[in-house]
Amino acid sequence: MGQPVHKRWWIWVIIVLVVVIVITICFSDGSSSDGIKIVEEKLVTTGLQVVKGNYIFPIVSIRVKNTSSVAKNVSFEVNFYANGELLSSDQAEYITLAPGDEATLMAQSSYGIFIGTQTQYTYKITKWWIY
Repeated sequence: MGQPVHKRWWIWVIIVLVVVIVITICFSDGSSSDGIKIVEEKLVTTGLQVVKGNYIFPIVSIRVKNTSSVAKNVSFEVNFYANGELLSSDQAEYITLAPGDEATLMAQSSYGIFIGTQTQYTYKITKWWIY
């Protein structure tokens, strides 16, 4: 007739496990995994490093630490927003961290907003590369 009840039960268990694994992989952004810990994350909109001419080019600065026992190459991609509108995207240069090392990664908007303009800057990390 049909399969025994215990065989069908194992099939369902395997299906559920595969779905859980796939969902975990798909929704992981890597920011707290793969042996890299975010120590500090900030948006910089003041100071000499962000001002070019009469325009502000915001920077996202992220301090990371390698918590694994092997060297890691790390980078991230970020979207910059001005008053909720996409301003630009950038990727931080790759850095290599030895076990236990900390370093700061930075990405800067390629478009600026005139200094005299009332602007609320925000950002979103869109991707991490850790290998």
